[in-house]
Amino acid sequence: MLAICPNSPELWVYVNCADPDPAQWERRWILKQHDFVISGVDWCSATNQIVTCSHDRQAFVWNYVEGDAAALLLPQQLDVGEKPNVTVVATASASAGNAVVPPKLFTRPTSSASTASSGKGSASVVGAWKPQVVVLNINRAALDVRWSPDGQKFAVASGAKVVMICSFDSANDWWISKPAKKHKSSALTVAWHPNGQVLASVATDYRCRIMSAFLEDVDTSGPDGAQFGGNSLPEVGEVVAEFEVTRAWLNDCCWSSSGTSLAFVGHDSMLHVATYPSNTSSSGIVEDPVIQSIKCPTLPGTRVLFLSETLLVVAGHGMNPELFTKSSTDSIWRFACYADRKAETDKGATAAISSMKSARELFVNKTTKGQASSTTEELWTRHNNAITYLKPYKTSSSGNISAFTTSGDDGRVVIWDLVKIAPSELNLSSLGLL
Repeated sequence: MLAICPNSPELWVYVNCADPDPAQWERRWILKQHDFVISGVDWCSATNQIVTCSHDRQAFVWNYVEGDAAALLLPQQLDVGEKPNVTVVATASASAGNAVVPPKLFTRPTSSASTASSGKGSASVVGAWKPQVVVLNINRAALDVRWSPDGQKFAVASGAKVVMICSFDSANDWWISKPAKKHKSSALTVAWHPNGQVLASVATDYRCRIMSAFLEDVDTSGPDGAQFGGNSLPEVGEVVAEFEVTRAWLNDCCWSSSGTSLAFVGHDSMLHVATYPSNTSSSGIVEDPVIQSIKCPTLPGTRVLFLSETLLVVAGHGMNPELFTKSSTDSIWRFACYADRKAETDKGATAAISSMKSARELFVNKTTKGQASSTTEELWTRHNNAITYLKPYKTSSSGNISAFTTSGDDGRVVIWDLVKIAPSELNLSSLGLL
């Protein structure tokens, strides 16, 4: 299944998304609970719950229910299929329709235990999505939301300079929140450490912070802070580490699967990777992380994602995902290649431009662009506007991400399968993608 926010207060959920032909995908539910545009959505593979946050300063957790519990919700949510504008890379399928609004997306893993019937308009559909209230207590817009790995908590970044760490209150059947008030400006995105007890966040105050998200009522296994200087962790919301390596606001951050590396991207077209030592010293002293800064080859990135311990992808205003690899010899991160490649065209098949059309293009370029040339290069990338979301789509046998999805301000969803694309610059076997 696939969840998309079309730059509106609605959340669209599609089914039959495992079909390689996007024309077969069907919009099954339209979830309406927010008053303003939805700014963040995340789908937990552990619990099959969706969480959304919005500029209306609210968040909701959506639970899939069936039978009598869904009877009252279905009339407001059930929808006949509408095709999304989807491009599947390295397959024969093309885009379906033209979306005119930018989506926020999350692709549901295909191993979900709770999936709906894939028949179009089938009467066998009995499930619906029931919203649960989240008590956020913020006075500015909620900007991003992410589930913890186990699905017992989630964090909300906001324009109120706080990150809210939320957990479920079974006595009142709602979600409560605790604030982390360490940012000096809007917190834009958050990322959970694999242990689920530490949270990274970035903000427009040029800093990336690692904060404690340990909750005694939820994290019953006890605190796990060995990587950050001890077995214990400070109280929730306290800063464990802070990085200020740029004079531009930061857009996104992401942990590697092992939790030893943290990547974050800024609006100065820089990628920063902070790597902690895998083991503590014999004296028990934890060394400071090594930070490497890499200049991205094009415009600033808005999203970053670790595909493996030695491969990550940055996507954003350049409209073309950029792949970076870590060398096995010197442990240095370097730009490897782009995910999107320009297709070879047959020059003989290109018709000559008429003199009337050439003259018209010359006039338009002079008046609108100040250019005296009549030649214009058409945009060839699959995205034709900034990429705004980046999510994992498929994992390899080794547990690394071999395919990922992007969505952008052009209203398109693109699936990038690196195994099928097989860039010549990447050794997929050594990167753990095969």
